[in-house]
Amino acid sequence: MALVPGFERFLQGLGTVTTAPTFASLVTIVTGWVFSGRGTVTRMILAAGPSATKHFSSYHRVFSTARWSIDALGWAVFEMAKPLLGDIVMLGLDDTLARKRGLKIFGTGMHHDPLSSTRSLAFLR
Repeated sequence: MALVPGFERFLQGLGTVTTAPTFASLVTIVTGWVFSGRGTVTRMILAAGPSATKHFSSYHRVFSTARWSIDALGWAVFEMAKPLLGDIVMLGLDDTLARKRGLKIFGTGMHHDPLSSTRSLAFLR
């Protein structure tokens, strides 16, 4: 299966923030994402069909250990979308706390939870 040429050109803008092997794997994953009904990486690899030539674990490594920055990728997507936006861009943010447990959670901090707290007892998440 192949993507529409215009969408492939769109993805080329993301190639600047990743290494060449990671970008090749990312294109395969995005191809599978377009053609799959579910959002799991394994399902995307299966939906990519013959364009997925590597072992499944190499595609999973794109999200676990590959050298790329989510911030740089976000800026690259924003730069590609900027010509389509007007002068004013309205953003909506969700500051709902993600309740997670465990000893090895990346990027966590302590925050006051207003939904679980009472006047006499404050909960931190």
